[in-house]
Amino acid sequence: MPRLLLSLLLLFAGLPAPAAALQLLPFDEAAENPAFKQLRDALLDAARRRDLERLLAATAPDVQLGFGSESGVEQLRRGLAAEDGALLWAELEDALAHGGAFNRQGGFDAPYWFAAELPLPDDTDWTAVRYVVGANVRMRAGPGTDQPVVAALSYEVVLADDLEETWSSDPAGHIWYKVRTLADQKGWIREDFLRGNYGFRAGFEQRDGRWVMTYFLAGD
Repeated sequence: MPRLLLSLLLLFAGLPAPAAALQLLPFDEAAENPAFKQLRDALLDAARRRDLERLLAATAPDVQLGFGSESGVEQLRRGLAAEDGALLWAELEDALAHGGAFNRQGGFDAPYWFAAELPLPDDTDWTAVRYVVGANVRMRAGPGTDQPVVAALSYEVVLADDLEETWSSDPAGHIWYKVRTLADQKGWIREDFLRGNYGFRAGFEQRDGRWVMTYFLAGD
């Protein structure tokens, strides 16, 4: 069973020798288990419709919501029903809409970039790893759509590891991150085209013969 779809690309950007770049293509193993896919698709529909009761009915009573004492469907209910709950709904929808993979314990992890196993060096700072989610995403010389395009990246793995400049906002209020490719090309990408390892993700297990969501959290 394929764990994920990865492809290594050679990019030639005026460098004296070819530089290896890593592309993480979207993948989704849900269809390998029809019962799970039915549950995941129903949850995604509930998230899009903001159907709280339908969502909670497919959630484990002890769903993990953080790395401390945050857990339980009632706490999830309060979070989604809160004044700023729209942001949490959007994060859940984003996680469920971007595929994923079955893990070694038989559960399922989403989204695909969290479930992936990437061939990066052991000393990689995973807090700096970002994934371009889209084809031909423009990387610009500065933080703004008025800045020159320096590259067009498709589902590429990049690093946000510039300690001097990490992010900026443009006059329209959009956030931009300064990143570099593994071929060491630098530029800025708008945040809605980037995801990271420690953003929101969701996990599922089979309990008493049915699939349920067992965690929905962010951070490390």
